[in-house]
Amino acid sequence: MCTSELATLDNEFFCLSDDGAMVFYAPVNGGTDGSTYSRSELREMVDTNSSNVGWVITGTHTMSATTTVTQEPSNGKNVIAQVDSLSDDILGKIQWDNDKIRAQLRQINPDGSPGSYENYWFDSQNASFPVGTQFSWEMTVKDGVLYVTVNGDTVEHDFTLLASSPSDYVDDEFYFSAGSQPQDNTQDDPEGEIEAGEVLFHTFGVIHAMPEIELPVGGASGYVGEGQTGAMTFDVTNSGGSGLAYSITEGSCAGAEDYAWLTSIAPATGVVEAGGTESITLDIDATGETNGSTLNGTVCINSNAPDGGRAVNEVAIVVNVTVPTVVNMSNSGTVTTMTWSIATAMLIVLLAVSTVVVMRRRQNEM
Repeated sequence: MCTSELATLDNEFFCLSDDGAMVFYAPVNGGTDGSTYSRSELREMVDTNSSNVGWVITGTHTMSATTTVTQEPSNGKNVIAQVDSLSDDILGKIQWDNDKIRAQLRQINPDGSPGSYENYWFDSQNASFPVGTQFSWEMTVKDGVLYVTVNGDTVEHDFTLLASSPSDYVDDEFYFSAGSQPQDNTQDDPEGEIEAGEVLFHTFGVIHAMPEIELPVGGASGYVGEGQTGAMTFDVTNSGGSGLAYSITEGSCAGAEDYAWLTSIAPATGVVEAGGTESITLDIDATGETNGSTLNGTVCINSNAPDGGRAVNEVAIVVNVTVPTVVNMSNSGTVTTMTWSIATAMLIVLLAVSTVVVMRRRQNEM
């Protein structure tokens, strides 16, 4: 099937076909580290300098391809895609199995440890994918849920939610791999044609969409009258590519506080869609505060936004509330001056009227 070699590779296991498809070829009479089966595959490197760096379960992580199985081992089984864990067992697989395709989904034991696989057969376990049939597939991990799609048929598997204890996968890091991994390591006929699994990838792509949190520079500030209640707001913006899940608590992220003057935070939890903004309201009670005083505090925002691309993010925002000085105008000098000014004006008018009357009387007497 190979017609040309890639610039940096010179072997029969990974090459290009006439139409530019990537060809993954793995004979059964081989093996690889950590497995008794041979494989020819692409292994995702989140950090090109280290194989010990992966991506976390928050955000949206997608691997997709259009493939054709062109050669099968004697037992008819070949894994073509995986979601791998750096710390635990493989999370999920897509396996071509004797003209059928199944998703192998890792179940979670009651204690949170990885369990056995549960199979989901696409197209109701019909033999709809014979050798030479092109099909499309996608594996997506979105905020702790694995979605596997083949030709538009999707199965989902939440590998984090447990009633008894957290899943071991919650704190893991992951990476994608794809290619040809025949589940057979025996050459049935030593004198016959070499058994192998061969898969063509006509299209292939990996996308990581992560949430990104933005908060107002300088924190939040506002004014509340002496002995009064009021509210102030600040915005939580998600400038990333997937949903931002957040929760807000009183105090710094290093330790909780209980401010008597901060009576509520709403909404204290929520999800901000990609490109969206959520307005957060802080209800303030200035009872007992005097004019000119300032209330200082901090709220902690815990979110699924990555810190350096790998960890859950905690950020703090400073809250400053000022009780302004109120000037009582009822006895001010301005009012007093205005009162005298009005009285003076009235006196001038009265004098003018009196002068006119006197002048008219004198004219009449003449």
